[in-house]
Amino acid sequence: MAIDTPLIGASLLQVWKPPGGVTVPPQAADATAPFALGTIVWAEPGKIAVFCRVGATGIAAGATAGITNGVTVAAAAGNTFTNGTGQALVTGDYAFLTSTPVLSP
Repeated sequence: MAIDTPLIGASLLQVWKPPGGVTVPPQAADATAPFALGTIVWAEPGKIAVFCRVGATGIAAGATAGITNGVTVAAAAGNTFTNGTGQALVTGDYAFLTSTPVLSP
């Protein structure tokens, strides 16, 4: 799966780690993240990807989570995104998670 929206350096498979020495609180690294939390891009085929920081709970490869204010939370109806990076994500990691958008006229 690739990103259709022009965004230099963006990859759905990439996982970014916070800078060395930044552990608690993880949001201290948000200013150094490669993209703004909550950045939404179109991905193929027919999906969106949202850039986020992994919250309090890690996300296994292929597992789902919700995203609120650019930070992962428990998945819920209408707020379910998939970790398609192929890697398990841990608290503080940054990545794009994907979902099928709900579009209404």
